[in-house]
Formats: sequence, structure tokens, C-alpha cells
Amino acid sequence: MVNKRVDNLQANQHSQWLSLLGPKSLVEERDACGVGFIADRQGRASHRLVADALHALDCMEHRGGCCADQDSGDGAGIMIAIPWKVLQRWAGDTVLKCDHVGVGMTFLPRHDEAADI
Repeated sequence: MVNKRVDNLQANQHSQWLSLLGPKSLVEERDACGVGFIADRQGRASHRLVADALHALDCMEHRGGCCADQDSGDGAGIMIAIPWKVLQRWAGDTVLKCDHVGVGMTFLPRHDEAADI
């Protein structure tokens, strides 16, 4: 067996490689050092899937995604479907349209002086 290094640009120019590597945008993606994927084959939501995903995330601590305080992280996490029924209850009378709503998490400074910056 011969090992041959093929860079992404060269691989993207050959259709035989594309069929093995996937779409160009995925082949060139570089923002994630490690990705895990857990899903139910029938597309069912469950607490067990979330628990398994959190366990997998916990196993990634070795990748160095912790700050010097050994408490803060680098933003690694899990992505789940938006629980629209829960979100709609929170929104009350405001009608949420799935095509126009996103959910994100932001970490803000705990100290007033830092928050002012």
C-alpha cells in the first residue's frame, strides 16, 4: 500500500476524490478540531441522545479546550433541534415563525466593569 498526501485544493479538482471526500465546502471546513455525531436512525428525539452527546463532549477534554483557570471552556458544546413548543410557551403571545427565529447562547462578563467594555 502506498501512502500519498493529497492537499484539499488538488483533491477538489478531481471528481474521483470528491465522491470520497464529500462536497467542497465540507472538505475545506477547518473550524472544528473534532466532531462527533449522534443521532437516532428514526429521527426520534430523546433525553438519552442528549446524555450520550454530553458524555462524548466530556471525553474531548484532552483536546485542550480549557482556559488557564481550568474551569472555562472554549465554547465547545452540542447542537440540538430547537424545542419549538417550549420556546413558544416562553414567548407567550408573540408568534414565533421557524424561518425567522434562531437561538443562541452568549456568555457575558460577571463583573459590571467588564460588561461595560
